Amino acid sequence: MKKTLIFAVAGLSMAALASCSGKKENKEVAETTPAPVENTVKTVAYTGVIPAADCEGIKYAMDLAYNEEGNGGTYQLTQTYFNTDSAATEGIAVLGEFNSEGTFKVTTNDDKSYITLYDDSTVAQDNFLIDSDSTITMVNAELEVPTALNYTLSVVK
Repeated sequence: MKKTLIFAVAGLSMAALASCSGKKENKEVAETTPAPVENTVKTVAYTGVIPAADCEGIKYAMDLAYNEEGNGGTYQLTQTYFNTDSAATEGIAVLGEFNSEGTFKVTTNDDKSYITLYDDSTVAQDNFLIDSDSTITMVNAELEVPTALNYTLSVVK
């Protein structure tokens, strides 16, 4: 009987110590984990239709949230692949829609400014030449502007 009482008291003591130390650890984690800081200065929305090889076009809808320095930030991009279809609502048949997000950087090369999109990796996903305050043009990995087709996105007003 005495052994049972001793084990019960010892077990309760250990449980009390564990719960106290657990609260202390949680408190330390809460104190050392910083709250996310929102440092977005401005957000610019772009839209446009890009030519595609396997369908009639890809509608781009992209939001760029610039950081305080103005040299990058985060992006959200929706790409909607479509074909025209007179029987479909609004005259288009959506073939697929893809959403992506990540970071972007603004760089300068040969006196021209470019936006480069990155997803979770450090590999560039897309590049855009900043034409003006209201348009950007998709360029290839060598930062060359396409000559035959229109790859321009415009600011949504």
